[in-house]
Amino acid sequence: MSHIPQVATLQLEALSALESTPAAEQTSESVSEFLRRTEEFSLTRAERLMLLNSRPRNELEARLLVEESEERLSDQQVISPDLTGFR
Repeated sequence: MSHIPQVATLQLEALSALESTPAAEQTSESVSEFLRRTEEFSLTRAERLMLLNSRPRNELEARLLVEESEERLSDQQVISPDLTGFR
């Protein structure tokens, strides 16, 4: 039994879900730039993915996506354009 049709269905569903989010405006260049600029932030892969998909617009949204953000990120890092409001 081939899993190709199942994978294709999952890809289509994922793309459809992301089309209505800020992630739809991402380019490979903007993703690469975000990853480069946030290397020093000690974010997990899951946190980076959530930040990329939701693109927080303010400190509160960013803090909600990063586990233990109060301990792990400084106020300057959270309000940094690297983490919030990136393009």
